[in-house]
Amino acid sequence: MQPYIHDNLPAQETWLDCATADGGRLRVVLLAADPLAAAPLLARARSIAQALARRRDAALHFLWQAGRDSGDPEDPPTTFLEHFTPSDLIVAADAGYVLHLAPRDATWFMDGYWPAVRFAADDRPTDWFCES
Repeated sequence: MQPYIHDNLPAQETWLDCATADGGRLRVVLLAADPLAAAPLLARARSIAQALARRRDAALHFLWQAGRDSGDPEDPPTTFLEHFTPSDLIVAADAGYVLHLAPRDATWFMDGYWPAVRFAADDRPTDWFCES
């Protein structure tokens, strides 16, 4: 783990090998000031990464519902679901987390922008925001 500052908060940064992640590696930011405090967050990150495909699918379904227009289908098209891969995972002390989704191109998000979905401690998506 490396010391890191995330949104002006002290954190620890590391990487996990994960076939579902962008390029096979998931960047992990643990919102803890020191490695000792980050240890339980790293265990949580590993647990999330073990089910990363399921978390990604939940995030994408949530994102589709949040952003779809009235004329759009109820369920997201396959092209949408296959268009994003998890790139970053930010884990907080309350066991909630944010999953960043890297788009393959600018089909669904403008170039240089990507969605991030916030999950509660019970692994339920709660909101989303756009990063750049």
